[in-house]
Formats: sequence, structure tokens, C-alpha cells
Amino acid sequence: MHLARAVDCRAVIMYGGREHSWQSGYSCNENLNTYVDCAPCWKWNDCDYERKCMQTITVEMVVEAVERILADTRAVAADTITLCGSCVNHK
Repeated sequence: MHLARAVDCRAVIMYGGREHSWQSGYSCNENLNTYVDCAPCWKWNDCDYERKCMQTITVEMVVEAVERILADTRAVAADTITLCGSCVNHK
């Protein structure tokens, strides 16, 4: 994910349940999230639920995401973040 972004290349990222794309993803990517009750769990290996979060991402979902990326001919834009409006240092 990070290497693809470093060279301005889109990628399909399967997030599953360890974390969600809004926490670390890039907007130019096709980020596949699943929202199960146990996520985000922040676990690297252990799972009490047989990786239900990853099982909900289907082959069809991945293929469709790849097709969307291949069809998108726009240049990869810079990611932006929204900062809170109440902090003086963020304005």
C-alpha cells in the first residue's frame, strides 16, 4: 500500500478488521473494508472469530475493485486531511 502510493500507483487494499481505511488508507486506492462487531481489533495474528472480517471480502469484490482502478485514468492526486477548525495551529 505504502510503496504503491510512493510511486503514485493505485492499489486494491483489503483491510479486513485489524484497522479501517480511514485510519491509514489512501484515498486514491480501492480500500475494501468490512465492518464486523469485533473490528477494529488491532490484532496481528490472533483471532477469536476465524477471521470473519476477511471472509466477508469476496473474490468478486476484489475483481470489481481492480476493474475500477484499471478504468480510472485520472492522475493520482495528493491526499488531503481535514483538521479541526477550533485549533489555531491548524488554520
